[in-house]
Amino acid sequence: MLEVQPNRSGRKPKWRAGATDLIRVPKSFREQILEYTQQLDLGNVPPPPTVSEVQQRQLTQIDKDEILIFLKENFNQFVPSRDTLEQLAQSQAKVRAQAARIATLEAEQKQLIAGKSEAESLRVELRTKDRQISSLTRQRALVVAEVETLEQQKANLVAYSSTASDSDRRITKILKLLQQVSTGTGKIYVEAIFQLVAGVAIERIDLCVLIMNRLSKTDKTYNNCCRDAASAAIAGSFQSIESAMAWVSREYDERKERNSPKD
Repeated sequence: MLEVQPNRSGRKPKWRAGATDLIRVPKSFREQILEYTQQLDLGNVPPPPTVSEVQQRQLTQIDKDEILIFLKENFNQFVPSRDTLEQLAQSQAKVRAQAARIATLEAEQKQLIAGKSEAESLRVELRTKDRQISSLTRQRALVVAEVETLEQQKANLVAYSSTASDSDRRITKILKLLQQVSTGTGKIYVEAIFQLVAGVAIERIDLCVLIMNRLSKTDKTYNNCCRDAASAAIAGSFQSIESAMAWVSREYDERKERNSPKD
């Protein structure tokens, strides 16, 4: 390892380059290093060899020629053929066509989803309308029943304005009920007749008749509800046609709900 120490002798240096330092070098290199440094100090050491500009241009031209030769020999490896370019163009066209098809299918899918959502909304709206219509129908039935109740009350006042006895009234009522039984409208009138004979209040029988007048021509479930209400009216469960028809409406909805198929 080369060690360098500064000159501390204070003597005037013999070197042209200036002050000297004490260095430690292997003994085997001492004479060679000393000779080389003396030549450096005298300026006799030639500069390192360099490549001339002419040689540099020659080397550059040689490199260019070799590159051109290499490219000519391997041209097909770097430049695709016409068939390859056509295949590439066809592949790109297929890719673009497939992308357009995918975009079309996605748009159609979105339309189907939107249509399905709209159909579901319309279905919900239709169900809501049906419920509203059913509610209005029940309200109309109640209004009609109330009007008929008033008419029946008016007729009752006219019919019984005289001083007819209770027995006469019962007989008259039984005769009317017998006419209903003869037409085959139901067993409920037979029950009413027996209850009249047993002394049940005539008002209950009148209420029973009013309820039976509400029978539908087509809806069997509704008719069953009316018959049950008429029987309950004879037993005194209802005091007015309004309360009886309200019960019929509720019972009808519950039975329809129980009998309707589940989604």
